[in-house]
Amino acid sequence: MRHKITFKKENITPDSAVEEFLENKRLMGLSKATLTTYCDHLNMFLTAVSCDSMDDITQQSISQFVSFMMDRNVTGQTINSYLRTIRVFLRWSAGKEYLGEIKVTMVRSDRKLKDTYTDAELRLLLGHKPKKKEGFRVYQIWVLENYLLATGNRIGSALGLQIQDIDLTEATVRLRRTKGRRQQIIPLQDSLVAILAEYLSVRGGNAEDYVFCNVYGGQGDRRTFQEAVHDYNIRHGVAKTSCHLFRHTFTKKCVLAGVSLPTIQRMLGHKDITTTQNYINLVVSDMQIDMKNIDILNSFRHDKIQL
Repeated sequence: MRHKITFKKENITPDSAVEEFLENKRLMGLSKATLTTYCDHLNMFLTAVSCDSMDDITQQSISQFVSFMMDRNVTGQTINSYLRTIRVFLRWSAGKEYLGEIKVTMVRSDRKLKDTYTDAELRLLLGHKPKKKEGFRVYQIWVLENYLLATGNRIGSALGLQIQDIDLTEATVRLRRTKGRRQQIIPLQDSLVAILAEYLSVRGGNAEDYVFCNVYGGQGDRRTFQEAVHDYNIRHGVAKTSCHLFRHTFTKKCVLAGVSLPTIQRMLGHKDITTTQNYINLVVSDMQIDMKNIDILNSFRHDKIQL
């Protein structure tokens, strides 16, 4: 009987495989944020399964990981986020013949609407422009929060803006830094144009300078600005402090205002419209959309009650 001659499969360690995987994804152009997420998720996976060789990772390893996370009261949605990363890694590993095919199935989890800022909270945060005596930093965070709410941009995209990217005449902004690494141009609302025009006159600087700069005029650091938003919100009586909630709120307000799905997709920078639809389903319920303009009682009442 004839046997096919092949190279002996290398007995690679999981740590080495993860390192090679991350380098491969880096060369493919994935963002630093995505690579960090992949690294964190895979490190957690390896901690849970505790194996010395890629051959030790089996179908049972997936169940072991899920049990590990559930024992720590991690939500189903978060577990699925980890599992998506693990699935990408295992498929890549199978392609490299480091292991056989392993099926990764998502866990069942209740759909939970993502949090958003209420109108009352937005009034506390953005209703009044900070006074000069509060300093430039407070004013800058006020402008940033207005920008995030009016555009739906991620904080990373906002911090990547240069002054030359904002066209106040055409009311547009060019995003150089997006999660998908694709440049895009989006429109600006008139109220935001006015806010940015005043801010840029105060901020000063050259065309290549960053819009939301640090105290030395250089590019703002994500963590520093997140902490500044946290402090600003708490001081204004709002317990929610996430920059990303402005993106959720923007999406919800667009849907309830009747903005078309393709327009929301372009504003959010999603490559696939299915991603936008899934995102919308997490920030606003179908019932809110369907019932928004319906008031059955008032359709026939003459003595409408004033609230």
